[in-house]
Amino acid sequence: MQGEVIGMNVAKVETAGASSAKVTGLNFAIDGNTVVGFAEKIIANNGSIAFPYLGVLTQLTEQGTVAAAVESGGPAAQAGIDAGDIFLTIGGVSIDEAHGLMNLLLNHAPGDVVNIRGDADVAFDVTLGESPEGI
Repeated sequence: MQGEVIGMNVAKVETAGASSAKVTGLNFAIDGNTVVGFAEKIIANNGSIAFPYLGVLTQLTEQGTVAAAVESGGPAAQAGIDAGDIFLTIGGVSIDEAHGLMNLLLNHAPGDVVNIRGDADVAFDVTLGESPEGI
């Protein structure tokens, strides 16, 4: 109401068909503070951003964030992370609904070493890579 950006649409879902219910107006957005942070990085780096890359596909479960798949040769695999490992903290911050793994990774840069702690006192020091183009 005051002309401030509070978010930015990044994806939209629409379906139609006789065999399924029609979905319209389902949009996904990122918050305005994240948009501002990305804009500042783009301006400071002449139009490009290097995103940190862990090399895992994750799934949020009741036990925590689980590594559903680990990219062979990626940063997580090099640190000894296997599919099925559970992540509870990254860089000392708890991974939860308010602090998702990707959001916490964005506080770091490629080349940073982050400590990821899991269940049963398991800990990994991971040197983050740079996200491949298109990911």
